[in-house]
Amino acid sequence: MRKKEEVLKIFAYEDDDVFASYEQWGNEEDQEKYLEKISSQIGWIIIEFNRLEWQLHEIVKKYLCNETPELNSLFFENIAKNGFSSKVDLIKKFFKQYYLGEKKHLFDDSPEFDDYNQVVDNMIKALKDVAELRNKYAHCFWHRMDENHFVEFKYALKANTGLEKVFIRFNPTDLNEDFENLENAENLLLDFECKFDEIYSNS
Repeated sequence: MRKKEEVLKIFAYEDDDVFASYEQWGNEEDQEKYLEKISSQIGWIIIEFNRLEWQLHEIVKKYLCNETPELNSLFFENIAKNGFSSKVDLIKKFFKQYYLGEKKHLFDDSPEFDDYNQVVDNMIKALKDVAELRNKYAHCFWHRMDENHFVEFKYALKANTGLEKVFIRFNPTDLNEDFENLENAENLLLDFECKFDEIYSNS
C-alpha cells in the first residue's frame, strides 16, 4: 500500500462535482476490468471485517451481560451502537481487569499463557490494525482512481504546506495481505477467548 499527497486548492463549486463522475482513463475497458477485479476483493475484506465485528460483539455480550433481561437490553443497545474501536477498548479493559481478580493465579499457572498481558496486547493491536485498514477501503473515493491506481482517500490541512489531498494505491498483493491480516486478527481473538473461557468458567 503506497501513499502520496498533493497540495490542493479549493475552487468555486462546479456543476460536475455533484455527479461524482468516474475518473477518465485512456482505455475505458481497462478501467472497467480493473474495477471489477478489485471490487470483489474489497467486498470480501468488508464482509470479513463485519463478521469479525459480529464476533467481537458476541464476546462482549457473553461476558458483560447478566441474567436480568431488562438490564441486558439497556446494555446491549448501548454496546450495539458503539463503533468497532470502542468495543475493542471495552473488551481489552474487561480482559485486563478480570486478570487482576481472584483467578489471576490460574492464568499465571496456565501453560496457555506465557505472558497474559502481552497476549491481550497483541490481540488488541491486531484488531485495531485491521480496523484501520478496513477504513481505508471503506472510505476511499473509488470513482476517483487514476490510471496509476492511486485513489483519493482524505484531505489533510498541514501547517507547512496547507491543504493536501491524500491518495492511496492498492496492488493485488496488498489486497491479499490485508485479507490475511483480517483472518489472523479473527484467529487471535477466537483463540484467546477460547483459552480465557476455560479459566473464566472454572469454578
